[in-house]
Parts: sequence; C-alpha cells; structure tokens
Amino acid sequence: MDKNNLPTINLKGKQYVMVHDRLVFFNETFLNGSIITDIHYKDDGSYAWVTATVRPDVVNVERKFIAHSSGPVDEEKALEKLETVAVGRALAYMGIGIIESIASADEMKIWIDSKKPKIQKKESMAKIDNLESPPLPTPPF
Repeated sequence: MDKNNLPTINLKGKQYVMVHDRLVFFNETFLNGSIITDIHYKDDGSYAWVTATVRPDVVNVERKFIAHSSGPVDEEKALEKLETVAVGRALAYMGIGIIESIASADEMKIWIDSKKPKIQKKESMAKIDNLESPPLPTPPF
C-alpha cells in the first residue's frame, strides 16, 4: 500500500483520506512506531485540547510529528473526535494520506456537521420570533 494512494472519499468536491486508513498504513508500515495522545481539560471540563505525537521509530525519539486539536466537550463523542483529528493531522504531517489537504475526511465531516446545527438553530429562532404570543391574562385583583 502506498501512503499517497489510500482510499478517499469526496467531500465538497475534494478528496480526503479517513484517519483509520492513515492508521492502518502507519501500523502496517512502521512496526516499531508509536502514537501517543495527551488530553488536557479546562478547569471546568467544558473544553479540551489533545496533542498527538507520532514516532515512526521509537528508537529514534528525535523524529516525531506533533499535531493538536481543541474544542468544547459538549456533545457525545466530542473527546474522541478531537483525538481523531489530532492523530489524523500528525499522520498527515508525516506525509501519510495527503491528497489535497492535511485535513482528513474525519476532520472535514466534523467541521461540516458543526455548521449544520447552527443554521438549523437560526432558522428555528426566526420561526419563534415570528410567532405572536397570546395576551397575558389579567390578574383578578
């Protein structure tokens, strides 16, 4: 398997490689490699940042590829998504699975999905704003 000939998916007209395909290539090619993630939280736990460190060979500790990801931890699987983005970027910095962008298909899906709820919320709020409230009852005093 060639690192630049991994399976891709089309998102918004561009080809992206999934992180799991980058991981499979890494694990099959770099048998003495390692991937380590460190997760840090804001004091109240509402925000996290992940650092991923990829070493193609654990004997040569100076050769490493580091990437970061951060965001709110306010939905199901938010932390896993942040970790996936960081690992995918670190593998891309190593040159694995770069077609048109460093971003992975996973990262782009997360970004695209993050835009959908905001649009739906705005539309819902506009509908609510256009509703007329019934008159309040007059107190009996």
